[in-house]
Amino acid sequence: MNNPMSFTSPTRYFLQEGTPCVGECLENAFAVASARGIQKLIIFTSFGDGVRLAIERIAGRFPQITMIAVTFPKSSKLKNGEPISLKLENADLFKTHQVQVVTADTFPFHSKDSKDRESAIRDTLKICGGGFPFAVQAILMACDQGAVRAGEHVVSCAADCAILAMATQTKDFIPHFYVREFIAHPVVRTITRRETIEGLFNKAPFLAKAQEAEGQNKQGG
Repeated sequence: MNNPMSFTSPTRYFLQEGTPCVGECLENAFAVASARGIQKLIIFTSFGDGVRLAIERIAGRFPQITMIAVTFPKSSKLKNGEPISLKLENADLFKTHQVQVVTADTFPFHSKDSKDRESAIRDTLKICGGGFPFAVQAILMACDQGAVRAGEHVVSCAADCAILAMATQTKDFIPHFYVREFIAHPVVRTITRRETIEGLFNKAPFLAKAQEAEGQNKQGG
């Protein structure tokens, strides 16, 4: 049945979370951005490696798309105390390829008080996976810093998650931010909920069937 008020979007679903998904997530993000006529692609990055991968392997095929790197807020640290900042060689590469780097003093939703509105928003965003809150906040940070316009549609990536969304500043998040499409998304929460593929396949056999169908399609193609 053809519905003129609908369209099919090629979402990529991952059976794990985290950095192993970055390459495929970026490939899908660039492809969808190009197909939709999106001019800016935001990549949330810790040390710059994901943006480097995009520069070296993908971006050359999409010269019409401008990349924006959004990093962790200033003074951010890993649990072991190591500072989270761009590697020097990555920062130099970004300058060479004119990739704008955006950061801020804090994340838009940075409160650690569970009773605060900001904390409630951040925790709600986690329902869609560990990368989703970063993909959303990267857009807000880019808009707050003037790298994208309020109301502009952009694609944003964060490890295993990619979305197409309408940008807004943090202050206008609730009334004006809108996710139009999920481009890539993890269905197995291997990091944030410590799920295993085997365990989830037993609880949700439809995932195994989906993976089997995907394998058959690739063989047939």
